[in-house]
Amino acid sequence: MMRKLIVPFTTTLYLIVIIYFYLAPARSSLMVSNDKLMHFSGFFAGGLWLSLIHFLRTHRMNLLVASFFLVTGPIVLEMLQKFSPGRSVDLLDILANYLGWLVPVALYVFMKLIRSQVFKSYKDHGTDDGESSK
Repeated sequence: MMRKLIVPFTTTLYLIVIIYFYLAPARSSLMVSNDKLMHFSGFFAGGLWLSLIHFLRTHRMNLLVASFFLVTGPIVLEMLQKFSPGRSVDLLDILANYLGWLVPVALYVFMKLIRSQVFKSYKDHGTDDGESSK
């Protein structure tokens, strides 16, 4: 029972943290020298999380919720920033957000592709006793 709740709970926690940092009024104590790196990092974590959810083969709804947020979140959150004091809309922030989650997801897909090709090649070349598996 508890194991089924870990992924939805941590996904919800990630969403709350990202939404809070995007929509909270700007404070100089929270400002980091490179804003684009912060945007990239926040969504990089989301891309890692999406990849992990897929790897763990959890309930499909977890994958859909995370995917929906990562696809719509960068634009929606950036547009909502114009209503937050000290914040502004920046298209480069949106780009950094998308790149942030696309990089780990692309790496995950690439690794899965390589892995499937290696196992396919292994099966095509035969078994341990030298005979072909075909």
